[in-house]
Amino acid sequence: MKLYGHFAGLEEQFPIAMRNVVCGAECGAGWFVLCMDLIRLCDERGVEVSQIKQKFGELRFYVGEAPSEVHEAIRIATEKSKTICEECGRPGRLAGKHWIATLCDEHRGGGL
Repeated sequence: MKLYGHFAGLEEQFPIAMRNVVCGAECGAGWFVLCMDLIRLCDERGVEVSQIKQKFGELRFYVGEAPSEVHEAIRIATEKSKTICEECGRPGRLAGKHWIATLCDEHRGGGL
């Protein structure tokens, strides 16, 4: 699968981790650093990433078979994502009724 946006080109930079991302990588730029730390760890440990996305306002980072340290890093990043604006990376909080997202005051605006 071809990756787009801020994830474009990562297949070349992290050939092991990003070789078979079957469902894409879709989350805002504010979580990019969280994702990059996980992608780098996965590549170093020979773990393939299958999907990266936002669901219910949290980062969801799915991998194939992986050691416990990778799963623990994913758990920590997921918890952090609940406090970081998905759009810009500033402090944020969960908000919304129909579509839940973690956003800062500026990006929450009147939409959620």
